[in-house]
Amino acid sequence: MKTLSFKKTDIHLTTKVEKTLRPYENIVNEELLLNKNTKSVCRVSTKNTIKFCNTDFIKISGFTEKELLNNSLDLIKHPEMPKIILDFITYHIKKGKTIQCILKNKTQDGKYFWTLSTFKPNESSNLTIAYAITSTEIPLKAKINITKLYNCLYKLETKIDETTAYRYLIGFLEEKCMSLTAYTKHLIALKS
Repeated sequence: MKTLSFKKTDIHLTTKVEKTLRPYENIVNEELLLNKNTKSVCRVSTKNTIKFCNTDFIKISGFTEKELLNNSLDLIKHPEMPKIILDFITYHIKKGKTIQCILKNKTQDGKYFWTLSTFKPNESSNLTIAYAITSTEIPLKAKINITKLYNCLYKLETKIDETTAYRYLIGFLEEKCMSLTAYTKHLIALKS
């Protein structure tokens, strides 16, 4: 009878793979289509925890209000959302600038949904709230175009590195003579 032996590096590798795959555990390739009257709103703390969410936000996410409040906004972040886009958002918020972009999010049951999200930094003296997000549905042509870009960025991040994805995005936007917010507005203006 043969006994199996594991090296410490094998266990480390297994743990690393499990951590990498965890966000994909309940992902299904099914889109949740938003109603055109849907307007989700949430307020997020300086520690990226949800401090307020409206009924539309709760309904879309599939989580209860109790499950959402005081938990990380990462709860609804789709694992295939390019990190570079999230870095752009963070950069603008820290600079006190409003930014608008298209996000791919996930629901509690693993479906995905697209939103046009406006991130507005907090300007009041309440320093516990860092920013507010208002999200609405997006047109089909915008989804098609942003999916191509985000798939490319995601592949560059995972197969090469984040720096390559960043350079690609900067080149892409420079070629169009647009900022990320301007490109987002351009996509939303396209007729489906």
